[in-house]
Amino acid sequence: MGGWVPDFSAMRIYPETSSNVLNLSDNSSNSFNYLGHPPLYYKLMSLLSGMGVQGNTVTFDLNHMRMISFIIGIIGMVLVFYITFTRIPDIPLLHVLVGLIAIAPANMVYTMSGLNNDTLLLVTVTLFTLGVIRFMESRNDLLTYALITMGMCSTALTKLTGGMMVASMAVLVVAYTIWTERGPKRFLRKSLYSTLPMFLFPLVYFLTVLSRWHTIQPSYQRLAPSEFISSQWYVAVGDRTQLTLIEYSTYFFRRFLECWSSIVGHVPVARPGTTPFTADAIGVTLILLIPLCIFFFNRTKQQRFLAMGITSILLAVLYQFFGAAAATYGRGNLGGGVQSRYYQCAIAVLVLAIIWMLDRHPFVENRGGSTLVTNQEDRPSRTR
Repeated sequence: MGGWVPDFSAMRIYPETSSNVLNLSDNSSNSFNYLGHPPLYYKLMSLLSGMGVQGNTVTFDLNHMRMISFIIGIIGMVLVFYITFTRIPDIPLLHVLVGLIAIAPANMVYTMSGLNNDTLLLVTVTLFTLGVIRFMESRNDLLTYALITMGMCSTALTKLTGGMMVASMAVLVVAYTIWTERGPKRFLRKSLYSTLPMFLFPLVYFLTVLSRWHTIQPSYQRLAPSEFISSQWYVAVGDRTQLTLIEYSTYFFRRFLECWSSIVGHVPVARPGTTPFTADAIGVTLILLIPLCIFFFNRTKQQRFLAMGITSILLAVLYQFFGAAAATYGRGNLGGGVQSRYYQCAIAVLVLAIIWMLDRHPFVENRGGSTLVTNQEDRPSRTR
C-alpha cells in the first residue's frame, strides 16, 4: 500500500478482477492515476477499513470503507455543532437554522457517503477553526494551540486547498494579533512552543515530495506527459473553445455556484431546469454568498474574526480561479477546476457568519447574546 510519501509516478487505476478485489499487476491498459493529493485520508482509510495486500492482489470491503468515511464525516459535523451550540445565542430557531445550513450544501452528505478526502478535511479544518476561536477568546492554553497546530498539519496532509485556507487564516490572525496588541507577546508561550514539533510531519512530507518531483503536488502533466496529451484533460489547440477573460470568469463562477447547489461528481445527479438562483436552489446558494456581507458590518472583534475566515476562503477561491483559467487557456481544459465542494470543510465559518449577522438583525430577539469570540472573563458558563 506504499509509504507515507507515495511514488506518484507509479500510481495507476487498477482493474477489479472480482467483487472487492484489485489486481496490481502491470498492464498497459491501466490508466494513470492523476490525483497527487497528500496521503493522510487514504492512509487512514487503508488502516481503518481492513484493506489487505497479498502480492499483486488487494482485497477490500467497499461498503465498510464507505461506512468508515461516513463516520469521519459525522465526527466533523459533530464538531461543527459543538462550536455553534457553545457560541450562539440560546434561541431555538437559530439552532434549528444551524442544523439546516450545515447539511444543506448538496454535496455535503453525498461526499461523506463515498470515498473522498473532503470528508476528512471537514474534521481537520473544523478542529483548526475551534482552536482559532479559542485563541480569539484569549484562551492561551495548551489545548488551544494543539487544536490550531493539529488542524493545520492534518489539513495540509489531506488536501492543499484546505491547507491554503488554514494557512491564510493563521497568517491573518497572527498579523491581526501583533497589530492590535503591539507585539508578539501572546505567541511567546510554552503552550505554543510545545505544539510546534507537529509541524515536522508536513514539513518532512512536502520537502520529500519537492525533492523528488520539484513541486509539492505532482500533476498529471508532469508525471505522465505522453498519457496526459491523449487524455480528456488536454484539448488540441484547434479544438479549444475560445473565450475572453470576461466570458471565462462568467463561466467559472456560474459553474462554481452550480457545483455548490447541485450534486456533482463521478455520478452526477441531473436537475433539468435548475440553476443556482431558481426557487429550488437559491437557499443553498445563499449559504455561500450571504457570508460575504460580513465585510459591511461594524468592525468588532467578532466581525474581524469572521471576516478573516471569509477572506481565507476567498483567497483559496481566487487561487483556484487562476489555476482553472491557466488550465483552460494553456491546455484547453475548460471544464476542470470549478468544484466548490472544496469549501464545504469551512461550513463552520459560513454558519457562524450567517448566524452572527442574523443575531444583529432587529427581528431577532437576542436573549442570550452571541458569545462568539468573547473575552475569557466574559464567557457564559456553558462548557466549551
